Order: sequence, then structure tokens, then C-alpha cells
Amino acid sequence: MVEGDTLPAPIVTEIIDQETFWPAEDYHQNYYIENRQRYEFYRARCGRDQRIDQVWANTPPLDHAEN
Repeated sequence: MVEGDTLPAPIVTEIIDQETFWPAEDYHQNYYIENRQRYEFYRARCGRDQRIDQVWANTPPLDHAEN
């Protein structure tokens, strides 16, 4: 990876039409609200936040100010 690059290659994701949509069961809806303690436990231990911080550590913040 070149210094300053965030990822080693472009992200390429094919977007295709999906014929059938299967909604999640009700107990999955708003899980982070309905099961806050379990969600926070999972979130603190899965390493996701640390990995996001690591990947984006050298990326300058976006300027969302309107001109």
C-alpha cells in the first residue's frame, strides 16, 4: 500500500436487481435499541470500531461546508 492510500485497491461492487426481498424477523428490528446492553457488549468486543479507526486513521475529514 502506498503511504497516504486508505485501501490497497479500488472497491468494486456489482449492484444487481434482486427479485425477492426477505425482511428480517421482528426480533431483529431495532435490536440496538431493544437490546442495548447486549448490543453494546457485542460492539465493544467485536473489534469493528477499532478496525474502522485503523483503516481511516490517515484520512483527512470531509469538508461538508456548502460554498
